[in-house]
Amino acid sequence: MGNERVVVTGGAGMLARDLVKVFTNQYEVTCLPRAALDVADENAVLSCFRELQPNVVLHAAAYTQVDRAEMESAEAFRVNASGARAVARASAAVGAFLVAYSTDFVFSGLASAPYGEEAQTGPLCAYGRSKLAGELAVQEETDRYAVLRTAWLYGAGGGCFPKTMLRLAAAADKPLAVVCDQFGSPTFSGDLAALTVAVVRLRCQGLYHAVNEGVVSWFEFAREVLRCAGVARGVTAIGSDELDRPAKRPAYSALCTRRLRSAIRLAPRSWREALADFLEEIR
Repeated sequence: MGNERVVVTGGAGMLARDLVKVFTNQYEVTCLPRAALDVADENAVLSCFRELQPNVVLHAAAYTQVDRAEMESAEAFRVNASGARAVARASAAVGAFLVAYSTDFVFSGLASAPYGEEAQTGPLCAYGRSKLAGELAVQEETDRYAVLRTAWLYGAGGGCFPKTMLRLAAAADKPLAVVCDQFGSPTFSGDLAALTVAVVRLRCQGLYHAVNEGVVSWFEFAREVLRCAGVARGVTAIGSDELDRPAKRPAYSALCTRRLRSAIRLAPRSWREALADFLEEIR
């Protein structure tokens, strides 16, 4: 394990930064930001992997602008689908174990209990469709992979919902308006990185849901962010239709982690516990 070589794509992103942080202690890590590798350039990816000869590839590169993807669907599919295919194909060519990341947005949001991996997909927006296409591409191109679906990701290394709430609360003189009719599983990128270490160590193959435990609305999440940070600012509940955003979001996209817990013999932390640690990290 100590001399295994790990390549992380999307190296300037929030998740990649936490992956590098936790993997560097145990592995030889090469971090590849977008400027160093366009993941959708199949020849470039294959050439890079042949040179680096990774044992493990952590594919964190992604197009994540959900609303913009409605106008830029070709670019979303280029990065999230073609990029995933190119990385999976190159990983297979060099015999590397691939971990790719997907999203709760592959679901329609019609469920009333956390989605399991076997649940029927039905993305409502271009971003979700592009990520689902990426999942399928990985499964077609290699048999040495783990696809980790995650949700509502936030972390110290990038812009995210909790940081936005704190910034708006500091500038506002009235309660913040946050949607109360979308429910999901807020996930700290540091915890997702730690779960990835376990997946890699055990070479858990297949599709898994990797989120912090618990189900919450954006409204409740915002209130807990401010409460935990000691910020005295109210939050007002509004409906999703009041925001009039280009991309349609699933109303309920919480994910069940039972399969992951069984595979790695480790239970993800509650979202509240993870949030408290995140706020302490950025304090």
